[in-house]
Amino acid sequence: MTFQPFSSQPAELFDSVCAFVEQPRDLLSFALTCKRVCHAIIPDHIELRHIRCDFLRESLWQKLANSPAVASRITSLEIIDESRLVNAIVPTHVAQFVDRLDLSAVPLSTSLIMPLDFASQMQALSNAIRSMVNLGRFAWATDVTPADRVVDSLKSCEKLDDIHILYKGRVFPPQPAISNIGASQLWDLSNLRRFSFTTGDSRLPSDFHAAYNIRMLDMLLQHCPNLEDLHIPRTHGLALFFSHGLWPHLKRLSFGYGDIPPGEENDAGIQRFLNTHLTLERLCLPDHSQATWSISGLPNLKALDAGMHLDLSNVVPDVTVGEKLEFLSCVNFTTSSRCSCPGGSLAFLQRVPNLRVMNVFCSKPSNELLVSIAEAVPRLERLHFERWTFLDAISAQSIKLGIFAKRVEFVSRLPRLTHLSQFAALNINLEPDDTRLIGLVMEGFASASKSLKFVEVRWTSRAKWVTILRDDDKYNGWCYTTVSDLENVRARGWGGLYLGVTGIPEQQWSS
Repeated sequence: MTFQPFSSQPAELFDSVCAFVEQPRDLLSFALTCKRVCHAIIPDHIELRHIRCDFLRESLWQKLANSPAVASRITSLEIIDESRLVNAIVPTHVAQFVDRLDLSAVPLSTSLIMPLDFASQMQALSNAIRSMVNLGRFAWATDVTPADRVVDSLKSCEKLDDIHILYKGRVFPPQPAISNIGASQLWDLSNLRRFSFTTGDSRLPSDFHAAYNIRMLDMLLQHCPNLEDLHIPRTHGLALFFSHGLWPHLKRLSFGYGDIPPGEENDAGIQRFLNTHLTLERLCLPDHSQATWSISGLPNLKALDAGMHLDLSNVVPDVTVGEKLEFLSCVNFTTSSRCSCPGGSLAFLQRVPNLRVMNVFCSKPSNELLVSIAEAVPRLERLHFERWTFLDAISAQSIKLGIFAKRVEFVSRLPRLTHLSQFAALNINLEPDDTRLIGLVMEGFASASKSLKFVEVRWTSRAKWVTILRDDDKYNGWCYTTVSDLENVRARGWGGLYLGVTGIPEQQWSS
C-alpha cells in the first residue's frame, strides 16, 4: 500500500478535521504543519470560531443564515455594544464572504433604533444562530434586552453548554412587559456547564426576580447536573438553592444584586451546601453580617468574597485553610456601630499569608492602619479600595506639604504591587495643570514600588486607569491605559470570581 502524506489529502478532509478543533490557538498550531493545511485554516476556519460584535450587524447575520456550512464552524458568539467596546471580532477575510459580506460601519448608539429595524435585526440574528449547529458558548452583554426569538433559537444548538446573559431591561419596542422573562425559553435549556444571569436592578421593577425565580431554580436544580461555573442574582429562593443544590463538578459560584433574608435556616443550608461541594475554587456568597458558616471544608478554595462579612474569623477559622487563599474580598476595616474594630481584620489577615489580591472596604483609615495593612499582606500584587472617598483628595498643595508622602510610604511597603485601584482621588478638573498633578502622583507611586504598573485615578465622580511608563526600571511618564489592557485591569475581574459580570470577553485574573 502506497503511503500518502496528509498534505495530499482532499481539502474536504481538512475541513472535517478542523471541525473538531475549537480554539483558534489550536487551529493555528495545526496550520503550521504544512502549507496546504495553512491555506485551508487561515482564514476560512480561524476567523470563524469566535464572533464578537453588535447585534446591529444585520448583514452579517443574513450571510451566516444563508451559509449554514460556514455558520457551523462558529463555536462562540458574543453580542456586545460596539459603541462602548472596540474589540469586535468578525470574519473579514473568509473566502466564502469576500466581496459579498458588507460590514459597513455600525451605528455608535442603539438609542435611535426603530421597532421595525430592531425586529428585523433580531430575526436575522436568530436565523443565524439556528445555523450555528456547533455553537458551544453564547454571551449577551449589551443594555438592550435580547428578543424572545433570539433566546428561543438557542434551543437549536445542541452543543450549547456555556451561556451568559446580561439583562438590564431595555426593550424594543418599549411596550412589552419586562415580566415576560418568566415565560422565556431560556429556562427550558438543560445540561449547561457554565451559566450566568446578571441583572441591572436599577431599571427593573420590584417584582422582576419573582417572575423568573422558580423557573430558573428548576432549570438549575433539575436539568443542569454538570454545572462547573454559576452566577445568579441573590433572590429569596436561595434557601431552596442551598438546601437542594448538588453539583459534583462545581468550581465557581457567585451571586449578584439582590437580597436573602438572614436566619439560622439559611446559615444551615449554606453550610450544608459548602460541605457537599468540596470542588469549589472560587466563591462569592451573599451579604450576611451575622453568618456562622465557614470554609474549613473547602480544600481547593483560592478566591473568596464573603460579602462584607463583619467577622471573617468564623469564615476562615485557621491558617491551614487561609494559606490557600490568593484572592479575598471584601476585608472590612470600617469602624462604626455595626462593625467590629479594624484590629480584628488585621488579626484575620495573619491567616492568609499567601494573599496576592485583596479588595478592602475602608472608611477614613489612619496612616498607621494603612501601614499595618501593608505589613499584614507583604506579598500583595493587586489592591482595591471599595470606597474611593475614604481619603482626602490629593492636590498640589498636599504634595508640597508632605501629606502625599504618607500614601507613598504605604505603597513602598508593598514591593510586589502591580495594580492599585481607587487609592488616588485627585482634586482636579482635568485642566492642563491637572495632568501635571497626575504626573507627580504617578512618579511618587512609581518610585515607591518598582513593580507598580496600573493605577486607577479618580476625580469627582469619574475614574480612569493610568499606566506607568518605565525605561530600564526608571519612571518615564504615564499614559491612560489602552482599551485592550482595560479588560485585564478593572478590579471587578480580579480573582476570576464574578462569572459573566465583568464584560466580554470575560476578565479573569491569573498568576
